Amino acid sequence: VVPFAIANVFFQPTLFSIKNVLQLFSWIENMWFLLLIFIAILFFDKKILLQKEVLVFCILFALIQFALIGMTTPVVGAMVRYKVTALPFLFTICMLCIDGEKLSKKLKRTKN
Repeated sequence: VVPFAIANVFFQPTLFSIKNVLQLFSWIENMWFLLLIFIAILFFDKKILLQKEVLVFCILFALIQFALIGMTTPVVGAMVRYKVTALPFLFTICMLCIDGEKLSKKLKRTKN
């Protein structure tokens, strides 16, 4: 139940369930966060493990809030509204985990 609730909050609205422009913006926001998570995984900075308290707090806060929202909110519009408080923590997780040096080297290599 909990993994489904988290996925439901994170991926709703889906591309195929969009009915208006506002839902399209929510979908684009979700895709940006997925891209950011993907980049954080690819360019993971092992130095963040020294600050694991901040990392664990942000991860737990975001996951618990997503789980609670997903289990208690049946309306997609309300899910989008309620998850706004967890998104800065999710953004913080991703930004802390990205190794800027690795990313800049990869970007310079792709430009050449």
